[in-house]
Amino acid sequence: MGDFNAVREPNERRGVSGVLPSNVEMRDFGGFIEELELVDLPLLGRHFTWFHANGIAMSCIDRILVSSEWLEAWGDCSVWVCSRDVSDHCLLVLKIANNDWGPKPFRFNNNWIDHKHFKKMVEDRWRGMEVSGWMSFVLEEKLRGLKGSLKEWNMVEFGSLESRLKKLVEDIRELDVKGEIMGLDSNEVALRKDVRMRAKRNAILALKVDNMWIEFPFLIREAVVNFFQNHFEAPTTIRPNLDGVSFPLLSEEKNCALTATFSLEEIQKVVMESDRNKSPGPDGFNFTFVKSCWDILKGEIRVMFDQFHGIGKLPKSLLSYFVALIPKVSSPFGLGDFRPISLLGCLYKLIAKVLAGRLAKVMHSLIASTQSAFIKGSNLVDGVLVVNEVVDSAERLGKECLIFKVDFEKAYDSVDWGFLEYMLRRFGFCDVWIGWMRACVFGGNLSMLVNGSPTREINIQRGLKQGDPLAPFLFLLVAKGFGGVMRRAGELNLFKGFKIQNDGPIISHLQYADDTLCIGEASVDNLWTLKAILRGFELASGLK
Repeated sequence: MGDFNAVREPNERRGVSGVLPSNVEMRDFGGFIEELELVDLPLLGRHFTWFHANGIAMSCIDRILVSSEWLEAWGDCSVWVCSRDVSDHCLLVLKIANNDWGPKPFRFNNNWIDHKHFKKMVEDRWRGMEVSGWMSFVLEEKLRGLKGSLKEWNMVEFGSLESRLKKLVEDIRELDVKGEIMGLDSNEVALRKDVRMRAKRNAILALKVDNMWIEFPFLIREAVVNFFQNHFEAPTTIRPNLDGVSFPLLSEEKNCALTATFSLEEIQKVVMESDRNKSPGPDGFNFTFVKSCWDILKGEIRVMFDQFHGIGKLPKSLLSYFVALIPKVSSPFGLGDFRPISLLGCLYKLIAKVLAGRLAKVMHSLIASTQSAFIKGSNLVDGVLVVNEVVDSAERLGKECLIFKVDFEKAYDSVDWGFLEYMLRRFGFCDVWIGWMRACVFGGNLSMLVNGSPTREINIQRGLKQGDPLAPFLFLLVAKGFGGVMRRAGELNLFKGFKIQNDGPIISHLQYADDTLCIGEASVDNLWTLKAILRGFELASGLK
């Protein structure tokens, strides 16, 4: 604890002789913390801890570093930066609390599959449950029933995993101190320990809401719910369309391929290629479970796909998901400093993966070469090379060039569902496929995970789920709307792109997912046109 006279990131120093901290300084300080296996506790209240008398120079050079053992032993720890008085340094106050954030959801333990009786237990319990209804509902209810059985079985076979893990960590630490940790494999213990430490380090212990700090768990949970309820609420407005812009049409042959009957081989291929260790959604099961019990599940999962193919609907509960908040900065203050990541249930994720695999095969026929994300055969480097060629050409020819970068704010979360359906129809997707997209994307509830505990559900009215296999491809179709408007503006001579060399192509825009570069002649008219295009696209799509 104290003044280390060093920073870890460039944004931790401001106004100091106009010079950014050196990479050597940051690397050495970061290496010191990592070598001693210390945890740098996030700061709350203020960004900087030292202020020069001139009121311009300021740095974050005071901090509290703790060991993982200390962090494990104590509860929720927060470091507050207080107002300074006589000293040029701010006082740091370490607050320790033992807050109850609510119950944690069930999560499948990957180690269970190594037990010799695991699969037999699952099969007996699964076959013994009698549930009637649509197969998606049956599978949901069976998974819900299996949770209770797995919890009971775990206590009988393994006892309290937490207490055993703690004892194992202590044993390894003692052996390590004695120099006797020879052939003992502690990788998994270290991994679990690292995950727990990261969870503690990323915990939301206080939030700044309307210029006021809140610390009590129930207030933080309500603030999170209110923020994201407003965030996913769709404004009631009549949106313009892009009827004057042309888009490529999907062929009847490709539509037939998209909506063909699902085969067991197609489903099984997706299952076996899925990451086993992705965090589960509300059902608590990941693909480790699905893969290990595929022989038990595959018959009913095949029926679920057949029924979805026939009716094109999914129960609302299957669409429910968790949203985890990942800090975007080292010391987050408000909810805008967090990145929401969706955690989907395994059944919905499987359906979405199969559909996304089909959609990926037709995207190249709809998306132009100006888009270099998620399209087979395209590469981010392609866009970089084009931009370099534009700049080089401008320098060689002595021309001024306009390059304007557009980064849509919270792009996935802001997509208007009506505009997405409109774009699907403009691209010529058939009614069956559009119905499937409506079933998968247009609806569902989410629960925010606040320090691992889910809040009450929030009804969503817009946006694409971060982490949904379908989301990247659907967003490209939305973003293509902007590209189409830019192309049409060029055809009408309203926006003048930049011509590479005298006989080269004219470039007006390049896209990589939600990042867009608008390129053209350096003129006031181009700027006014670009402003009008961006405003019009915001009104149509919800993206700004």
